[in-house]
Amino acid sequence: MEKEFGNIHIILTTYCNMGCSGCYQEHLTEKNHLILNDETKANIKKVYDQFKDQNLDIKVSFFGGEPLLRNETIIDIIWFLKESEMDIKYFNLPTSGGKDLKLLLQHVPEIKRIVKLAYPSAKFTTSLSYDGPNNDKLRNVSPVLIEKGFSFLINNNIEPMYTS
Repeated sequence: MEKEFGNIHIILTTYCNMGCSGCYQEHLTEKNHLILNDETKANIKKVYDQFKDQNLDIKVSFFGGEPLLRNETIIDIIWFLKESEMDIKYFNLPTSGGKDLKLLLQHVPEIKRIVKLAYPSAKFTTSLSYDGPNNDKLRNVSPVLIEKGFSFLINNNIEPMYTS
């Protein structure tokens, strides 16, 4: 049985570039972005310390809109965590992959590489958004591209944590 963990949820942006007709999150057209400033760093550290005080393993999950639109911020946060000597056991990145999966193909391998440099023993997973057989009516990603996305993750040894 795995040890219980505390999950630090970091919302990088409230914007998603997909524009899917079936999206239940209408606010995702706003372009609000997290800035990694001293206040944000202090908030992350505060949550980290709370979980550590409870003797929990720590997981960091990057959310959005579409978090891969802020890939540089993800990398900056990973280095901040490392430089602050925070012990992170898990990283998770839920994503739609972006239109034509370009965000997934361009940025996920680099983010995984940075995670492994900073935290060699940490587990890195991604969660690829998929809406089932009616996907082609609701999303701007074809079922063929969804299958390509899963194949890409598996071929690059990136474990899909779950699908949504």
